[in-house]
Parts: sequence; C-alpha cells; structure tokens
Amino acid sequence: MNTTKFLPLFALIVVTACGNAPLSKEKQLKEDLTQMELLAESKKTSELMDYFDENFRPENGMSKKDIQRLLHFRFMKHKTVHITQVLKETQWLSDNEVKIEVVAALGGTPLTDLTTLSEARAQLLKFNVVLKRHDVHFKIKSAQWQHAYPTDFL
Repeated sequence: MNTTKFLPLFALIVVTACGNAPLSKEKQLKEDLTQMELLAESKKTSELMDYFDENFRPENGMSKKDIQRLLHFRFMKHKTVHITQVLKETQWLSDNEVKIEVVAALGGTPLTDLTTLSEARAQLLKFNVVLKRHDVHFKIKSAQWQHAYPTDFL
C-alpha cells in the first residue's frame, strides 16, 4: 500500500483537529464589539439581542424586550444605519467581566473622518456598559447611555 497517497489526508486531519487557539479576552471583547456593530448596521435585531445577557437590565428600568422594540423601531425608521464607535475606557472587573465606555455616532451615512463629526447629522451617544463572558462571547449585562458631544470622541 502506498502511504504517500494518505499523507496529505493525514496532514489535513491533524491541522483540522488542532483548530485555532482561543482568543485573549481583550481580542474577544473587540471582536464581539465589532460583531455587534455589524449586526446593528445590518439591522439584524434578533441576532444583536443574542449579545444581551438573559438577565440584562438597563438602569432606566427598560426590559430586554423593550430594548429590542426600541432597536427594531429605530432600524425601521432609517433606511440605512452607520455606526462609528470609539472605545474610550476599559476596566476589567474580573477575567470574565469588563466595564467599558464607548462613544458612538449613529447616522444615515458613513463617517469617514471624525473631524467632520460636528457637521454630521448623526446622533451622538455615550454608553457605559458592563459585559460578562458566557462561554466564549461577551454579552451585555447592564448599560447606561446618554447624549454625547463631538469632544467626547477625542
């Protein structure tokens, strides 16, 4: 039997079995934040809600279902959604929990440069969010938000 025919197959099985190493918590957090942004821009409310902890409670008393309705209404109201976000602060509370401050510009057209932020017709928001890692992904445990100003993006 000729073993050289099976060598490529064996190599493929070994490479596949090894898989990728898990991402660091910092890289996983950034990847999850990017994925949330992409889902919001694609108006995929249900998939975006998968990134909310099942016990999610914002400080204003809204429920997870209220947030879903609010997002759905906002997405229906606007033809396109473009988000420009800046991660301002990261505070690790534990290996599986992090508090972040993010400022975001939500508009109908993409912002190519933050220097044009003051002229943009975008809604500026500041979020203080606690995320908790469940298995691999970080999910939103709690959130506060308020209006932001162009200087918050600096």
